[in-house]
Amino acid sequence: MSGELAPQRPPPPWWGRSHGTDWLFVPGSAGAEGLLTLPEIDLLHEGQRAMVRFVGDDSPLVAVHGAGAAVTTRSEQRGLTIEGAMVHLDLRWGGVLRQRHSSRPLPVSLGVRWDPWAYALVFEPLGQVPLGAFAVVPHAGVNRIHVEGIDWDPERESRHPPQDRLRAMLDLPGPVHVAVGIDGDTAVGAAHALRRAVGRPAERGVFVPEGVSARTVENLRFCRIGALGRAIDTGEWVPVTSRSPRYDLPATFRARDWFRWALPAVTACDPDAARDGLIAACRLAGAAPGMHALDPAGAPHFGGFQLDAACDVALGVGEYVRSTGDHGVVSEPEVDDALRAVAEELPRWHDRAFGLFRTELAPSGDAAPGPFLAVPNAMAIAAYEVLGKLKVIEHSSAVPKLASLWRQAFVQDGWIVGALGAEGQPFNWDDATASVAMLGRLGVLERRDEDAWSRTVTHLMSARNPNHVPGRYPGERAVWMPGPCLEALAERMLAFPSGRDVSDEGRMIAEHAPFDADGMACETYDADTGVALSGVGWAAGSGLLAAALMTAAGL
Repeated sequence: MSGELAPQRPPPPWWGRSHGTDWLFVPGSAGAEGLLTLPEIDLLHEGQRAMVRFVGDDSPLVAVHGAGAAVTTRSEQRGLTIEGAMVHLDLRWGGVLRQRHSSRPLPVSLGVRWDPWAYALVFEPLGQVPLGAFAVVPHAGVNRIHVEGIDWDPERESRHPPQDRLRAMLDLPGPVHVAVGIDGDTAVGAAHALRRAVGRPAERGVFVPEGVSARTVENLRFCRIGALGRAIDTGEWVPVTSRSPRYDLPATFRARDWFRWALPAVTACDPDAARDGLIAACRLAGAAPGMHALDPAGAPHFGGFQLDAACDVALGVGEYVRSTGDHGVVSEPEVDDALRAVAEELPRWHDRAFGLFRTELAPSGDAAPGPFLAVPNAMAIAAYEVLGKLKVIEHSSAVPKLASLWRQAFVQDGWIVGALGAEGQPFNWDDATASVAMLGRLGVLERRDEDAWSRTVTHLMSARNPNHVPGRYPGERAVWMPGPCLEALAERMLAFPSGRDVSDEGRMIAEHAPFDADGMACETYDADTGVALSGVGWAAGSGLLAAALMTAAGL
């Protein structure tokens, strides 16, 4: 959208100023709506001026006046791209209004922060609730940031004291992308979407191990940004499967997605945030261990006990402690409560007749094909081992006994069966979201069982498996999936060491399949083209992909 700016509407009669800050007030009657100003942005680029104003009532929209700006279509994320090496931004309170609901005065002032993980300069009205924001995301890097006499170190997140007007200067080696949103996180996500739509960025320096690929870096970054954020009303950390509106279930907490898939990636690139996210995840999961999905406030999405989801809490904490050496996190009340809740929940699902643990839901969240599943039971044994090491329960002979009963039940005739029925009858079954391939890392296999495991996994990853999908980017799918899934792809890299054909094939797919056209993780993809079929914008999946790639690279 370009040309003349939208006409400025006059402020309502109750609009005013208090102590130098803009505020709004709406009577408390039903249906009353408030109006607020958002900043007016003046971008000066190589002597040419581009004015940006926020217009529209139902969603943020940018109106641009000036040369050198490319604006997305109305149906896409709103934003613009400015080409050039130097951009000056002059922000002040403007007169373009947007509807919001409020029943009391909302004093706000303009603030700015640098987010090193989103690699964004975020401007937002600071107050009791988010009122609107915009983000500036460099395309390839930043040489220097200057805001009102303060120079920032781009390696650290910083906040500038609020004020009514801000002037910023960014020294950039390439284009800058600007987008708006109702809060800073939304604006950052929109700016990154615009940045990726414009073209493949150069690799930027981030806090990740040396030697990782550009695809690993981008997926690590998206996981850190998209799987962990703060609540807009309380500021508390909220770990979710994704905050991307492109994902089909955004802002949903799943213990599996966060503890098993996102947490290792966030730990690798931002240990401080990982610790905060771990505590927040324990607060949610500890209230309902084994629940498939919760909303960020802790309300369940649907009922049914999922054994692997309960175990993921203990296993996630155990892996975090092992990789970081941070034993003190176990003493945090939320973590301690969650681990004890898991320790109390698991015995309720232990069937003494079979010596195994029952479940109602499979790892995918679907109804379990039988009460006893091989992988979730192995996870329960590993969880007991972790709970003992963390001194949540007494370490006793129960774990070896459980492991022995597991092997008697699921290792049969040189193969590993995936499930037992209610009468204990074995049958072949596998869930791509927690495949038998995981067993090699859970510690229940003895050396004599390894041949059976390798034979079973090799079969599952071959054309002999009815759920195997051949093609240029082959893989396995769950029954309901349209194509190979990311979890099975990760297992190709994690199950076997580098050098095995199946492992090297998985790494090739992970590095070269286009997925969402930018190499970001997706839930399922086309085996012939590698293009995403479902689950685009899946932040926890990006963590799984990045962590698997790092493991495959020996990091």
